[in-house]
Amino acid sequence: MQIVALLSTLVTLIGLGALLTPAHTQQCCVEPSFELSSAQGRATLELPYGQTVTRFQQTLGDISGSVFNGNTVNEASSYAGTDGCWYSGAPFPPTSTVTGGHWIVAQNYFPAVNGTNQWGYDYNGFTSARLTGFDATHRFRV
Repeated sequence: MQIVALLSTLVTLIGLGALLTPAHTQQCCVEPSFELSSAQGRATLELPYGQTVTRFQQTLGDISGSVFNGNTVNEASSYAGTDGCWYSGAPFPPTSTVTGGHWIVAQNYFPAVNGTNQWGYDYNGFTSARLTGFDATHRFRV
C-alpha cells in the first residue's frame, strides 16, 4: 500500500502544501486523514552547507489511531508552484515542484529516528552555498 502526501519541500514555493485524502476504507486499507510536520533543526550533519536547510519529520494519523508503519509515502505535486527567489539571470534554475522523494513510515533514515507513524526527514530550503551572494534585492553578487 502506498500513501501519497502532497507537500512542499522549499519554503520559497507558493501553492504547494500538505494534502492528504480523508480517512476511508478503500478495498481493505485505511488511509491517513492528517499529517503533522515538526521542525527538527538544521541539516548540518547530513548536508554540506546545510545550516540554512530545515529538517522536517512528519506524523501520519487518523481518528481511529491506525498504525501506518511500513507503508510508503511518495512525494508528488498536483500542480506547479511559484519560485519567489528565482529571477532572470539567477545562477540556478527556477524550482516549481517537489523533488519526488519517498520514505517508508517508521523506518530510520540517518540522522532521523522515526517512531510509530513517523517519516522523514524531508528538507526545506536552499543550502548556504547556493544562497551566498544574495542581497536584499535578491540579486546575486560575486
